[in-house]
Amino acid sequence: MNQGLSNLEWFEKTKQYGSKPGLGPIRQLLYTMGNPQDSFDSIQVTGTNGKGSTTAITASILDAAGYNVGMFTSPHLSRVTESIRVNGEEISGKTMERCLGEIKNKIASLTKQGTRHPTYFEILVALAYKYFQEENVQVAVIEVGMGGKLDATNVINNKVSIVTNISLEHTQWLGETLEEIAENKVGILRPRSVLITAETKPRIVSLLQKKAVETQSKFIQIDNDYLVTLETSTLEGQVFTLKTHKRLMKNLTIPLLGLHQLRNAICAIAAVESLETEYELTQEDIREGLTTVSWPGRFEIMEKDPPIILDGAKDAEAVEALVDTVKKFYPKKEIITILGISSDKAHDEMIKNLAEITHQFIITEHRIKNRTTRAKDLEKFASTTGIPTRIIKPINLAIEYAKENSTQDQLILVTGSVFLIGEAREYWVS
Repeated sequence: MNQGLSNLEWFEKTKQYGSKPGLGPIRQLLYTMGNPQDSFDSIQVTGTNGKGSTTAITASILDAAGYNVGMFTSPHLSRVTESIRVNGEEISGKTMERCLGEIKNKIASLTKQGTRHPTYFEILVALAYKYFQEENVQVAVIEVGMGGKLDATNVINNKVSIVTNISLEHTQWLGETLEEIAENKVGILRPRSVLITAETKPRIVSLLQKKAVETQSKFIQIDNDYLVTLETSTLEGQVFTLKTHKRLMKNLTIPLLGLHQLRNAICAIAAVESLETEYELTQEDIREGLTTVSWPGRFEIMEKDPPIILDGAKDAEAVEALVDTVKKFYPKKEIITILGISSDKAHDEMIKNLAEITHQFIITEHRIKNRTTRAKDLEKFASTTGIPTRIIKPINLAIEYAKENSTQDQLILVTGSVFLIGEAREYWVS
């Protein structure tokens, strides 16, 4: 598998090992690397939706406060280097190549001893932790890949755990009920730490609170502990006032759109405030971190006339939030929805929600063949809504068609999968 390949090419080929929850192989690999994950403090973020945005906002605030901040997120939109950042800067391809070479050698020794080969994601996590150690990161904000308890990221001794919210997802791995999924996700919680959530379903909040009590951890549910007032909301961003236990902050501004992004921002602020005994910060740091945060592919406006919006909503709940945001900002526009969905998602519910605002569906597929829902299957269900539907592949041709056949009274919305949004962005960001 290794002959004649660059380390990055070798790394890409490890996708063949699939997804295997479990912490044994990543622990063994990190042990041979000197346990780099023990060299920095951490905040860990899980949840069904909003975990990437929450990770980005949290890291942005700590960065504004002057700390050396690592950030790990997945999946990436355009290039794998986006997943690993220090103070907002991606790891360079050259550094990634070098680090992967060292990791590849460790893996060769381990597999000779009979250890299973680490997966692509496990190697990516190990790479991130090694890079954070090299860069003398003080605190890292780590987005969980899937679930929590057995996710490869979950080998760190985090000080704060964030569970953004809980919906049914990855049921074959995480469990068939909301309670089972919540149990799995809250598996990131460490003894005597802090657990923060934006979840509102009483039985799930109660389960999370019980876990906090069992681990002697502080529990924060943002609606009970924080008072937020939305002042204004425009396409330029949202302005809000927030009262926490520590401060009253007026006219905070965040460029990310949608009420769900306010909830993500409050989780992030709660997290950084929870670290204040060790990481001092001012109201100005919070203000600057919110103002400067960037998280592409989330209600991202690529063109204005007619508007073309990219949003990585990947399940029914995320689509619901997206539909609310579109209705708020573009109440009079006819919507052309370009849609491609991954095969592990309940596409019927997503299409039903999108049908509320859609005048025409253009069905497409993303490039990850073993993970995309076939366009024919999406078209079959979309057609039952009575909305005109056609298939156009690949995504760049779908965008071309929508642009050529739209008017200024319309809006082009590209959504359904983070993978699809990554490919769609290539149309503008080459």
